[in-house]
Amino acid sequence: MPCLGLELGLALPAARDLKLTAGPSPAPSLGVYGEYPLGERQALRARVEWTFFPQGTQVSDSPGLHQQLDTSVNSESLAVDYLVHPSWLNRRWSLGVSAGLVRWTVDSSNRLETPAGVFAPSGSSHWTRAQWGVLSNYQWTDRAELEFRFVASHFGQQNLPARVASLNLLLHF
Repeated sequence: MPCLGLELGLALPAARDLKLTAGPSPAPSLGVYGEYPLGERQALRARVEWTFFPQGTQVSDSPGLHQQLDTSVNSESLAVDYLVHPSWLNRRWSLGVSAGLVRWTVDSSNRLETPAGVFAPSGSSHWTRAQWGVLSNYQWTDRAELEFRFVASHFGQQNLPARVASLNLLLHF
C-alpha cells in the first residue's frame, strides 16, 4: 500500500573536502517521502531532503597576515530509492540503491587582516550535481524504520567529492 512519511536524521560528512568546508560534526537532516510498493518484495521511494551542516572554519597565519574563512553548507536533494526485501534476509530488512540531484549552497566569509587593513568579502554559491547511493533499512515497527544511507556526489567550482553517511528515522503515515 502506498504511504507518505517524514524523515529525521543525522548526516556525517565522509569526504575530506566536505569535512573541511562544512566541519566534521554531524548535521541534522529533515525530509519527506512517498513510497510505492512494486509487488511483495520491492518498492520505490521518492524523497526530498534538506541537510544543514554546521559551520566550517579555516585559519591561516603568516608574518603580517591573518586569514579566516568561515563556510556554512546546506544541501537540498531530490532522489528516488529502489528498495528490495531479499528472501535470504529477515522480512524487516531491505536493501536499496538511490539516484537523484542535490543542490549545494555554500555561504562564506573571508576575513583577511594585513598591515594595510582588513578585507572581509562574503558571498553565497550554489551548484546542482547528480548523487547516487546505497542504503539499508530496518523496519522497527509498522510505522517506523531505521535507515543507514551512504550517498556520493560532488560540490563546488572544482567539483570536489562530497560523500555523506546518514542515520535516519523514517516515520510512515
